[in-house]
Order: sequence, then C-alpha cells, then structure tokens
Amino acid sequence: MVRCGSERTGRARAWLALGALCLGIGCAGGAAAPVSNAADGRGPTVDAAPPRYPILVGVAYAFLQREGEAARVARLLAPTGAHAAKPYCAHIAWGRMQPRVGGPIDFSALDRFVEGYQGAGFEELMICLESRNPWATRSRPATLRSKSPAPAAEHVAAYERWVGAIVERYDGDGVADLPGLRHPVRFYQVGSELARFGEPPEEYLVMLEHAYRAAHAASHDVVVAHAAFLAADAFRGADHAARVPAPLAEQTESREAAELAVVLDRPDLFDALNVQALGDPTEIEAVVTWLQHETSRRGYWKPILVSDAATSPLVAWGPATRCEGSPQELGRVVFPVTEDDRCRVAEYFQRLVDGDPEVLAWTRAFAAADLQKKVVIAAERGALLINTALIEDVEWWKRPSLKAAAGAAPWGGLLDVRSGEQRPAFHALSQLMRHLRDRDRIRRLRDLPPGARVYALDGPAGPLWIAWFDAGQVVLPGEPEPAGIAFFSTGSSRVRVETALTHAASEEPPHTLVDTVEGVAWLELTPTPVFVEPVAD
Repeated sequence: MVRCGSERTGRARAWLALGALCLGIGCAGGAAAPVSNAADGRGPTVDAAPPRYPILVGVAYAFLQREGEAARVARLLAPTGAHAAKPYCAHIAWGRMQPRVGGPIDFSALDRFVEGYQGAGFEELMICLESRNPWATRSRPATLRSKSPAPAAEHVAAYERWVGAIVERYDGDGVADLPGLRHPVRFYQVGSELARFGEPPEEYLVMLEHAYRAAHAASHDVVVAHAAFLAADAFRGADHAARVPAPLAEQTESREAAELAVVLDRPDLFDALNVQALGDPTEIEAVVTWLQHETSRRGYWKPILVSDAATSPLVAWGPATRCEGSPQELGRVVFPVTEDDRCRVAEYFQRLVDGDPEVLAWTRAFAAADLQKKVVIAAERGALLINTALIEDVEWWKRPSLKAAAGAAPWGGLLDVRSGEQRPAFHALSQLMRHLRDRDRIRRLRDLPPGARVYALDGPAGPLWIAWFDAGQVVLPGEPEPAGIAFFSTGSSRVRVETALTHAASEEPPHTLVDTVEGVAWLELTPTPVFVEPVAD
C-alpha cells in the first residue's frame, strides 16, 4: 500500500536536499548468461535466468493422492503465469512407487503430475527423489522424525535403478520416455529436507552420490540438487546483502547449517544448491548471500534453487496458541516475532484456529504480500528458481487440536482446489508474474531511508519499481500499520502506483497516479508491496 499526494511535495524536496545520495543504486541481481555450474566442468549447462523473466517462478506442494485431480488443479493454476511446479514429496516416495522388493515401479501418480502440469502450460517441473521405503531404508519410517531414510547397503542398486528409471522416463531423449511427454523434466532434488536425515550428514552424502550417479547416467542434462536446507530464523533478519558474511560457525549454531557445511564440501555430488524459504522473506537475502560466500571460498559456483517458499509462519515447530509454559511446550518464534510478542501472537493464532473471519482475511492478505516479497528478493539475489507454496491450504495442520503448530503457513494456499476459489495469494502471484514478464533485470536500490525496500526492474517492457516498507517487527490484525518513506529517480513526471492484490481481485487493480518531483517519485510505503511504473508524458 502507498500513501502519497501533492501536499507532501515540500517534505519530499527537503528529503531530496538532505539525501541526494539516496538516488545511488547498488545491485546484485540481473540477467545472466548460461554457465556450466559443475566444479569439475562436467555438469550440465544451466540457464542462470529464464528468458523474459528475472527468475523461474513455480508452485509447490501439488498433492497427488486424489485420483485425476492433478490436471484439473494445474488448469486452475495456469492463469497465474507460473513457469514451474513441484509435487508433494511424500506422494511420490520410493516406497509408494515400488512397495515390494523387486516389484515393478508404479509411475502412475508421477505420470499424472507430469502430464497434468505440462498439459496446462508449466514448462519446468521439479521432482523430489524421496527415498523413504519400508523395505529398503536403514530405519523403517514410522514418524516424520524417523532417522536415516537412506537405502541399506543391500538395496543401493535397487535405489539407483529407481532414480535412473524416473530420470529416463522424463528426460525427453526418445528412450523409454513417458508417451506424450511435452518437455524434458530438468530439476530433481535428492530427499525433501536435509534436516530429516539426522546425524551424521556423511550418511546422506552416500545416498546423494548414488542418486547423482544414477541420474546423470540416465541424462547429462538434468540438474540435481541436494535436499533442501531449512534456514528459517538462522540469521534473524539481518541485512547481509550489504556485507560479506562471516563463515558458518560465526553465523549460526544450528544443526541443519552444520550439516549443510558438510554437503557444501562435496560439490561433485550436486549441480545446484537447494534452500527452503519458510520464514521471513529477508532470510532469503541472508541465506543466499551466505551460500554464495561459502561456495566461493571453496572455489566453486552453483545456481541456487528455492525449492519451497511457504508463508512466514510467525511461530512454528510447536503450539502457537499458548504463551506460557516451558520452551519445550511452546512453538518457536520466527523473525520478526520476538519472545516479547508471544502472548499477542498466541491470541492471534487462537482467533485464527477458531475461524475468526477478520483474522482469516488478514492472514490470507499477509500470505499474498509475503509471496510477492519472497519472489522479488530471491530474484534480486540471483536465485534461478523459487517454488511458491502452498498450492492449497494444508487442512490437517489447521485442526484446532494441533494448536497452529505450523504457524500461519497452512492458511496460505493459492486455491481452494475443491471449489476452484482463487485465494488472495493466487491473485498476488498472477499480478506479480504480469509485472515480471519481459523484465529480466533486477536490482535493489540502496541508501534509502530506514525500512524502505525498492527494487528496480527493466527489460523490453520498460522500467518498473517494486517497493514496500519493512518495519522489522510483527504487526497483527487491528494494529496500526507501520509506514516509511522512499524516493527514487524515475525519469518521468508522473508514475502509476499499483497496490498488491491482497484481497479479492478486481478487473482493474487499485492504483493511483502520482506526480514526481523533478522526475523523483516520493512515496510513503507500508508493508504491502506496490508496483510503480512511469506514465508517458
């Protein structure tokens, strides 16, 4: 949201006089040429940015348990303009696809996903090679927290055959391909989350090596990523883009980050880095910058995939509706929430779980804005792909008995897949994709007033700025909305300022026309993003 008006011209001129340096630009993102990303030069050549866009944007958590729904849901999602899609890993796990030792591989669920989403126009797909299999893995998975789902030594060959068969079926080389395959499937990740493999991480590396070898034996062109690194709250919202981050040991003591460091030491086993963005949007900035630093000091470069980017939960990994009790009895606060906010946030979550319409509407609007910010920040940081999530609400995590243990994220779906209702996040994604099209260069403006975030895009469609105010604090339903100013050169006497679609869509998105001050737009920003375009004189 933006507040603006001619009566603010005098104040704008004062800021201009005090801060001419605020028109300076610092940049980190932008279009890039295809590069070979393997440390030894033998890996696939990967486009570092998709044509006509600054980043590949996908949708994630496509549930496949409902027969025949993949194609229908894909058609519902197609109007967003997203490029890519990724299924829910557990629904295509090895144990589901090959439930018996030596039995045939059942590709039916994965075939429906590939056929449905490619048929709806999604040209890029990402497949999760989830190894969990009761008869093959070292520990038989009984809960989500089970350890070591790597294949036992006597089943490693079967695991490699399973991986190779999947890659071969969808690689588009004319050998044993899925009939009617429209595009090769390029992106694979080995396992869902790095944290779910337990100690020691060397055990995961053994499995990763087998998967990497099998995948590339089937196709040289696939891009194999390691299991996703969950970095939520590791950096506490620090703006790391302005400095070179210190080594890992000085940044975070998290077990997940320590495990990732072991994986980073083996660049010969993966083609792309893989992270999850399940916290505040600013974590992407910090994590990507840190990863670039860590790989650089190891002497290699890899493209970065954000395989999952769900709504910031505020509180997660435990009950969010309570604020009293031992730390083991409470959820973990996620930036920008602090311990001082816990009781306010608990009251919000109780109202959300109870179905309060005002709180539900606020949460869906929050999810819509959060999605746009994550995509923009990932693009500016140079990520190759980001999968926005969730396609639909995760109903089981919304049950009152779970006390919002996954935070706000389960309410952030793009669709009600049963009714076809488009949620605010759907409209926000569609709006963002329209503005990103034919703008393949992006940079963040620097030296702006505190809290102002402004991203400049350019390309055949012309210049565009995406801006919002980041207060670095949690703001809940009914609380005053923080605001801050930003001003930047547009080269135009007037700009069109369009507000992010965070509620019901309209034929014409809400917008205002704002006169500039000698070509400089002065805007008062809120946490809701705005899209700023010059108006032809």
